[in-house]
Amino acid sequence: MTKKPKNSKKDGQEHRPFRYQTLHERLNNININVVHRIRYHDTVNLVDNQDLIRTSYFYQSLEHWSTLNFSEVYTKLHNQLRPLANSLEQVVYNREKILPLLRQSLIEQNPLIIETLLDLIVQLARDLQSDFYIYYKQYLFADIINLLINSKKIQQQQHEINTQLLEQVFQCLTYLFKHLWRIMLKDLASLYELYSKYLFS
Repeated sequence: MTKKPKNSKKDGQEHRPFRYQTLHERLNNININVVHRIRYHDTVNLVDNQDLIRTSYFYQSLEHWSTLNFSEVYTKLHNQLRPLANSLEQVVYNREKILPLLRQSLIEQNPLIIETLLDLIVQLARDLQSDFYIYYKQYLFADIINLLINSKKIQQQQHEINTQLLEQVFQCLTYLFKHLWRIMLKDLASLYELYSKYLFS
């Protein structure tokens, strides 16, 4: 009689559909390899169907999240932002209207929209570049870090760590550094002062 081979513990771990990951492992698994490319889309408003118009990363992200985030709060924000961001030119021109809307949503800290907001901010940085960096230094960096500060106060009451939020914020800051590093290198002194105020205190 042939004995049925026993499944090793290692094999069981390999086929397990879900494996708990420590915070250190989750941070190490963040992928920041972003493909630099500008996408082009056909538009029905063009006279020649073969013509192409450049759209912004921000607009693409806005539409992408409209298929994933069906919360009432995002639907409202999407309806406010979409008329301002149909093209890259519109995003640049309307940045003074777009940024306050994003900031207000960040300050409200609705958990249903935080991941979406952080991605929209990253994509807006890709579009605006140096124009975005001004607002990043003025208030956006502080607003993003405040997500963690306020979350920490809640965690102390509930005795648990919001690793998902920590990962989302860390990923956002990492992507922002990736897309703005050339600008940041020229401003290291003030950038260090800004970072040390919040991250090293």
